[in-house]
Amino acid sequence: MAARRVAFPWVQAEQFTTDDFIRDTTDEDIAVAEFRSGGSGAVVVGFVSVFLPGRFIHHLYVDPDRHRMGIGRLLVRHAVGIRPGPWRLKCVVANAPAMAFYESEGWVEEGRGSDDMGPHAALRFD
Repeated sequence: MAARRVAFPWVQAEQFTTDDFIRDTTDEDIAVAEFRSGGSGAVVVGFVSVFLPGRFIHHLYVDPDRHRMGIGRLLVRHAVGIRPGPWRLKCVVANAPAMAFYESEGWVEEGRGSDDMGPHAALRFD
């Protein structure tokens, strides 16, 4: 929830609910990044969900307190390593850090569109 609120600050926080996760990831494969510290157990610090038949990354979220630690990079590289590409995703253009991240990972823009989150870029990774 915190990661979504940081990624989309123009959306009212109460519009995001935990039920969104279940609805938005139905029929998708999910990889989770965990952090383990001593004997305190694991804490989820990020996840990526993919729709494998379409080679489409649907969600990538990392705990905002763990940004810029390579977690998102590992999750995306894991996802695209599952099957040969091309892989695709949509990224909200207003989310400048995410756009810069994907560009740094070699994703290329192949179009633009718009949905309820605003204008987005269609990105491809071969």
